[in-house]
Amino acid sequence: MKSHVWRPLLVIIGLVILLLVFRHFYVPQDFGVHENGFTYGLYRTGAVEDWKKVTVKYQGEESCKACHRDVFESRILYPHKIIECENCHGPSGDHPTDPAKLPIDRSRELCLRCHTKLRYPTSARAGIVGIDPTTHNPGFECSKCHKPHQPSVQFLRFSTEDWKHIEYRGRDYCQNCHKSEFDDEGGYAHPHAAIECESCHGPARQHPADPPKLAIDTTRELCLGCHTRLPGSSTAHDGLKGVNPVGHNPGVECVKCHNPHRPALQLLDWTKVRSFERS
Repeated sequence: MKSHVWRPLLVIIGLVILLLVFRHFYVPQDFGVHENGFTYGLYRTGAVEDWKKVTVKYQGEESCKACHRDVFESRILYPHKIIECENCHGPSGDHPTDPAKLPIDRSRELCLRCHTKLRYPTSARAGIVGIDPTTHNPGFECSKCHKPHQPSVQFLRFSTEDWKHIEYRGRDYCQNCHKSEFDDEGGYAHPHAAIECESCHGPARQHPADPPKLAIDTTRELCLGCHTRLPGSSTAHDGLKGVNPVGHNPGVECVKCHNPHRPALQLLDWTKVRSFERS
């Protein structure tokens, strides 16, 4: 046989031998050694003992409940009851022996992992209360106002100094005085019920003390920010009702015809609709 055939053949044989030697020293002896029909195939028996030696860091909420029952009872009615304690407090390890006290992560970033407003209309993620981090009291730790174990708005807490700097209060703050705007009795359920008051009225700050009256943005541009029809579609983004700004009563403020608090067509003021005027 010619040398040009032997040379590559010898190289291949050498590689096979190296592979077999490597496998002999690298692959554990108990790897894949089981009786016929073993369910997990190439499973290493010694892995069980190896995992037993791994230090468990996360203990689960039942471990916490043994000492902190009062916390569990206080949060049972609130959304955070489904969250494991260690998601926010970190792994408990051998607490309370080591560490004796768990660190508390009060960073804004921790809260924003779940509470940054995202547009996922077909996902449960859309059901989580979310904010725009760039406008919702930037620079503030969320826990300065919100109680993590009882995060509902009625348990908001502020120091006197914090109160001076917080701009956005949330709809529950508005509802204290403006109950009639939230009352749907005898009226129509409408999409704007899901919008924060301050999205249109601007930050409440210390209203009604300062400012005594909030500015009302009645510009067409504000409404078109959500209700401009997408190209090639009959709706705006996320399936919202949309219009063509060029053809739909151009130059007319939307609030001339549409009641922002009751925008359903049944409540439209047709007497002011320019499209229906007769020359």
